Amino acid sequence: MPDATPPAEPVHLVHDVIIEHDDWGDIEPVVDACFKTVMAHDPETFCKGTVALLFTNDEAVQRLNRDFRGKDKPTNVLSFPSDEDVMDNEGPIHIGDIALAWETCYREAEEKKVALKDHAAHLIFHGVLHLFGYDHEDEEEALVMEKMETDLLADMGIDDPYAE
Repeated sequence: MPDATPPAEPVHLVHDVIIEHDDWGDIEPVVDACFKTVMAHDPETFCKGTVALLFTNDEAVQRLNRDFRGKDKPTNVLSFPSDEDVMDNEGPIHIGDIALAWETCYREAEEKKVALKDHAAHLIFHGVLHLFGYDHEDEEEALVMEKMETDLLADMGIDDPYAE
């Protein structure tokens, strides 16, 4: 008799996009491509759950940075991991939130002479990696995180942002 057990639900990472600053335009295809790339790259590491992404401006990110990190200045991307243990939880959970600041991201893309969508993809990956516990506080951690970022970007056909 054939096994009547339904197939296991596929592991996936779900995202919710909030566009608070209109200059971000149609950023959702970039977000979709990033999350598909993350799951294709390493589905075992990036467990089932949800991530909220806020595409806003420098003023809002500066407020978040000040209120949650004690740094009264805008930055390109902020990550806010949830308090839940993302690797040990059996069901879907909220993994965390990511906020990107338009003016800072736009200026950085111009300075680096890269497309804004490519820079945004890099920052989305950076934020996602922070949500999963990656960091760059010391040189060894930074090298591991940068390698993950460049591998993910390469999977999307985007050049290494750390290349000289």
